Amino acid sequence: MLASVYKELFTGGTVIAATSVSLTGQTAALPPELSLRMLSEYQPPNPGEALYVLDLYLRDRGDRNIKNVRDLIGQSTFYNHAPIDGVTLPPKVRLEELFTRTERFTKKSDGSAFVRKTPITGFDANGWTVTRMTLQMLVNKVMVDNRLDALVYPTKNIPAPLLANPVEPANVKVVKDTVTAIIDGEEYVRSVDRVTDASAPLTWRLSPNGGFPTIVVPAGFTREVYDRDVVKSPDGGKKAGDLLGPKYVELPVSIDFLGRPFSEPVLVKIANAYERATRHRRPPRDFTR
Repeated sequence: MLASVYKELFTGGTVIAATSVSLTGQTAALPPELSLRMLSEYQPPNPGEALYVLDLYLRDRGDRNIKNVRDLIGQSTFYNHAPIDGVTLPPKVRLEELFTRTERFTKKSDGSAFVRKTPITGFDANGWTVTRMTLQMLVNKVMVDNRLDALVYPTKNIPAPLLANPVEPANVKVVKDTVTAIIDGEEYVRSVDRVTDASAPLTWRLSPNGGFPTIVVPAGFTREVYDRDVVKSPDGGKKAGDLLGPKYVELPVSIDFLGRPFSEPVLVKIANAYERATRHRRPPRDFTR
């Protein structure tokens, strides 16, 4: 993660293992903005993993017609929509991207565009295993050192977005890198976003990426919210614009209690005590029993 996100620490020709040894335990040598959030939000490369999981599910499901993802694509009718920033891509596009990596280049000699599609033939899920192990070592140490039963935090710090509208940007800080490739003897370049600070707009990822049990309970309602202006592009897509508001709207918010592995009984007791003390759970005003 350090080598891919903070390339300035690993200059050309550097042996990553040797540099990592020199950085280990040397807090002052690390980027000052590096935090636990960056590690928990980091998405490691995992080619082939989603295809493996979906193909395995479809095989074991036992359907005579749809036995894998290719069958699913070929025998389905898909709903399509224009791109919406931060919202999941149309399902057919997501499924097709399991098989092919798409890269968009610019030819250096004349500026013409070139799209390269490379089949994804590998299968590597090690990145998630390393991330989970690292997160568990860090969080378990903090909890043991401080004799903590649980970590407490809001499920998210952004209220629920409007349906079909852009959500808050996940990439808080991005560095533009230029990648050069020689294709059929010609030099091409492409711009790549290197994310150096990320924050999932809908929920934190510490629990799922770290493998920690978490219980979520109601924590009250917002007093006001700020929605984003929607900027429409020529293809009908939607991008997030400036903040608008405030709107005096009550939207439910929740709180997370995260514990060490296998601490579910303790988390249930904590959550139950919190709910009894706060009594935040109530139906919306317009709903009838």
